[in-house]
Amino acid sequence: MRYLVTADSDVGIVKKTNQDSICAFHANSPVGEIVMAIVCDGMGGLAKGELASATVVRAFSNWFQTKLKYELVKLDMQVIAGKWELMLKELNIKIMSYGKQYQTSLGTTFTGILIIGDAYTAVHVGDTRLYYIGAEMQQLTEDHTVVAQKNQTR
Repeated sequence: MRYLVTADSDVGIVKKTNQDSICAFHANSPVGEIVMAIVCDGMGGLAKGELASATVVRAFSNWFQTKLKYELVKLDMQVIAGKWELMLKELNIKIMSYGKQYQTSLGTTFTGILIIGDAYTAVHVGDTRLYYIGAEMQQLTEDHTVVAQKNQTR
C-alpha cells in the first residue's frame, strides 16, 4: 500500500510564533510497511504552546526510533494505543510542571496515527483533524474544543 502524509501549518491570526509541531516517519519491517504521523499545536494561544508541542513531538519521534522495534515482536495495536495514551498523560504532567515552575501557561493538542501493515491506531485530543482519503474522504477524529462543543448543542 502507498501512504501519503500531508499537513498544513499556519501561524494563525493572534500569535507571532507558529506553535505547530509535526513529525512523520516511514519504515519497512518484517510485519509490513510502517507509517507514523503526529501533529501537535499549542493550545488556545497560550504563551509557550510551541514548547509544549515540540516536547510531545520529540518524545514520540524518540519512541518511534528506539521503542517501536520492541512492539513489533508481538504486535498489538491496542497495547500501543494504551502506551501512547500513557505517554501523553506523562508528557502533560511534565508540561504542566514546567508551566508551574516558570509561571507560564502552556499546552498542546495531539493527533497521531500509527499504521503497521493493514492495522492502525489513532490517538487524538484537540481540534486537529485526521482524515482517511479513499474513494471518499472520511474525518476520523472529532473536534474537542469548547467552540465545537457549543456548535454541536445548537
